Amino acid sequence: MRIPTRDSRSGFEFNVTPLIDIVFLLVIFFLVASQLVQHDSAREVILPDADLAQEDSAAQPNRLTITVSENEEFSLGGRILSQIELLQIIARTEPTGSVRFRTDKEVPFRLIEPLMHACAERGISDVSFAVNQK
Repeated sequence: MRIPTRDSRSGFEFNVTPLIDIVFLLVIFFLVASQLVQHDSAREVILPDADLAQEDSAAQPNRLTITVSENEEFSLGGRILSQIELLQIIARTEPTGSVRFRTDKEVPFRLIEPLMHACAERGISDVSFAVNQK
């Protein structure tokens, strides 16, 4: 009986299939993440100026970003919603969450005030406004 021998010229084989799978998963992850980031700032608004402003922390998982445009349209995650729908969403938000308002500098405060009252009633204390620092 002959014992099988290994051909020393065949060399080492490297299986790249798991590597390709991981690369495709990373590509899909970054595509989805970039879409979520674009929705927050999809609506163009001219932010108000402020003398004292803090740097915005990295994206928080429980943060609602409500955008109010110059023509008094409310949007959340790229979707245009009514003020009543936003009040209902805030009412379902966890008290540990946070809310950030991106409003045009020409938007009257009377539009934002009910939303801020809803945050206070729900116990959301992390409420912030996006501004341009002077």
